Amino acid sequence: MIAVAKGAEMLYLKLLSERTRAGMLLVSLGEKEGEDQFLLLRILNSRPSWTLRTNGPAPSFKIALQMTVGIKSISESVSIEDASQAEQMERTIERFIQTGLSDFIAKCQKLRIDPAGFGDYARTHRRHWDREAFYASYPSMKTEVRVRAKLMQSGTID
Repeated sequence: MIAVAKGAEMLYLKLLSERTRAGMLLVSLGEKEGEDQFLLLRILNSRPSWTLRTNGPAPSFKIALQMTVGIKSISESVSIEDASQAEQMERTIERFIQTGLSDFIAKCQKLRIDPAGFGDYARTHRRHWDREAFYASYPSMKTEVRVRAKLMQSGTID
């Protein structure tokens, strides 16, 4: 099957598949006073770690993504002036990316495509891997995604 991935989905595939040292992602922060708020993230470094959790016919994966990000641009109405605001922004970024990755994986499962390589990972970590059984259960495969983002401060302060 052929499917088209656009924009952020390509970045999500890259984040799932390999260590990343470059990338930009537009993060929606919601609406404040009738105005949409955004921040443009620059991904400085990321490292995915996969764990195969079950050995039955329907596997389960845990994906942990550690990343360091910087803010390239931010809406004027958003301020990050102290450590608690920075920590809150990190949690917001983590939730946004975690949701995006989970949605991307669910879309791939629905389309029955495996661009991230779950089948290859299971094959190399399971002694008696069966391709047909794996891909028959692939659409219902459980995945748990955890993201840890560290916000790197850079630039000048007015």
